[in-house]
This record gives sequence, structure tokens and C-alpha cells, in this order.
Amino acid sequence: MKILIVLASVMLVASCSVVKSTYGGNATQNQQGMSNTYPMILELEIRGNKIKGTSFFMIPNDPSTFVYYAFKGTKNGDELSIQEYKILKGTEIAGTWLKKNMKLKITNDENGEVLLGTWVAQDNASIQGEFYATYVKMTDQE
Repeated sequence: MKILIVLASVMLVASCSVVKSTYGGNATQNQQGMSNTYPMILELEIRGNKIKGTSFFMIPNDPSTFVYYAFKGTKNGDELSIQEYKILKGTEIAGTWLKKNMKLKITNDENGEVLLGTWVAQDNASIQGEFYATYVKMTDQE
């Protein structure tokens, strides 16, 4: 009985671990944007199947024009579903910054571990694009 309780405690601690990962790359936009490609950084915090984090996008060759979002989502195996829900900071632009829903997959290619996927604007489903980001770093935390 004591062994079962200890085993259950170990499993509970293991399931509560947090993995923080950072990916950097580009998001492409199919239409109506200030650019076709936006440099971006995704910082993920994964606890079990729950995700939270931040996303950062900027206009190419203009680091003074950027937006920084908070997001939440879920993880199912190597597939991530992410929804941006709040602009944390951003510069003024002629149009509006788009909050996105993202469908991403953790996979490997010639650059190592990468996130590949698609996104769609929450307010206008005709505005969408693709993601490609390479793994930058990971931190395991209890």
C-alpha cells in the first residue's frame, strides 16, 4: 500500500512539471498585410496538455514596429493549438494587429526541431498564413 502511494505521488509530481521552450522564425501572410513575412518569436510554457505563453512579431527591417501577444492553448502529442487573446504591447500601425488562432506541429527537419503550421485571423478567416520556427532553447522546471 505504501509503495502505491509513493508511486502515485511520483506520478503527480511528474505530471506537474513545466517545460518552457522558445522558437524563432517567420510567419507568412497570404494577403492584406504590411508585409508578406514577419519575423517572430514564440515562448511556450507547457504544463501537461495546457499551453500559455507569448508571441512577438515585427515588420521586417523595422524593429520599432512590433506587437507582443499573450496566448493560451492545448497540446495533444506533437500538435499545438494556440489562441492569442491579448496584446501586451505594440506600436501604432495604419491598420490593426491581428489576433491569431494557430495550429502547429513539433517536428524535425534539416534545421533540427521546428514548429510548422498555419494561422488564421480571429476576426477575418480570409486572412491567414503559415508558420516556420526553429527551436532556440528549452528549460525544464518543477
